[in-house]
Amino acid sequence: MKRVVFLYTELADYTLFALEELSKSTEVFIVHYPINPDAPFQFNIPKNITCLSRSGLTHSKLSAWVFNIKPHLLICSGWSDGLYLQTVMAWNKPERSILCMDTLWNNRPRQWLACIISRWTLTRWFKTAWVPGGLQNRYAQKLGFKSIFTGFYCCRHSLYLPVFEERKKTALAPTKVLLFIGRYHAQKNVIALWKSFMELSENEGSDWELWCVGTGPETPIKHSKIKHFGFLQPQETIKLISQSHAFILPSQFEPWGVVVHEMACAGLPLILSNAVGCAEQFLIPEKNGFIFDSKSEQSLKDVLKKLFETSAEIRTAMGVASHEQSKSITVTQWVQTLQNWLSEVPA
Repeated sequence: MKRVVFLYTELADYTLFALEELSKSTEVFIVHYPINPDAPFQFNIPKNITCLSRSGLTHSKLSAWVFNIKPHLLICSGWSDGLYLQTVMAWNKPERSILCMDTLWNNRPRQWLACIISRWTLTRWFKTAWVPGGLQNRYAQKLGFKSIFTGFYCCRHSLYLPVFEERKKTALAPTKVLLFIGRYHAQKNVIALWKSFMELSENEGSDWELWCVGTGPETPIKHSKIKHFGFLQPQETIKLISQSHAFILPSQFEPWGVVVHEMACAGLPLILSNAVGCAEQFLIPEKNGFIFDSKSEQSLKDVLKKLFETSAEIRTAMGVASHEQSKSITVTQWVQTLQNWLSEVPA
């Protein structure tokens, strides 16, 4: 079997799902960051995936580990970790080194500087970039990459497909539920969401509740129609998702947002801010949800009003459309991308 080493950041359920699929045909090794206290996921790491914690590693230790494995591909998550970059440079096989990045092009001076410098750095160390979608593709092009592939992030379809099937058979409760899943951070724009929902709940949204799953530094606002469930493991969210009528991600900064892919797969209408990187991939405005300006609370209120005024029949059709959009990126495609690269590398 051929071998792939991933130099990764924070593990996630969907990451391990994809790696597990890959490990059926490939030896998988992954270096990863410690578990984030705001997202204390509990992982059951398959026995055929070798993991190494990033904590305490030195250049000599990590390089020796990689060189001992003799991988056919070395996949590096971003370029902010100096130790990872040192390892890639020491390995010195740019044709077999893949840079993964989810940064959006924002036309700022720092990015233009990166585009200049990358000709002597990134595109010398890596010949291929693997990105989530179109917005990241544009940045990779400006960095000078000629070989760019999309679909780097993929949700665990097998966890959310049964929710979609069940939703088609079961009538939802009369009290309608708008679901938020994410960290309680300023960049997620949760304060604006809570305030906007409270303001509208007395009139336009009187028969709606807002259910929030997550933890973080922002203090939850208490309200009779806002429920806070704290952090839940992915499997624990299934019951809430199956009882929900729509999903919202109001972020002011969100390079991608795999949770959107998950909720689309489960068949929920989507409300997304224009700062959510995957909106371009999974949201067709008015067909399977609504989009709003992340910098405008009034814009947020306007789309909430739209949702509250939407009939059950239209919401059902939106949910089906969301599910269809979720099929645009699959784990089969994810694994096939890697297998295609591996097929070009001698055994």
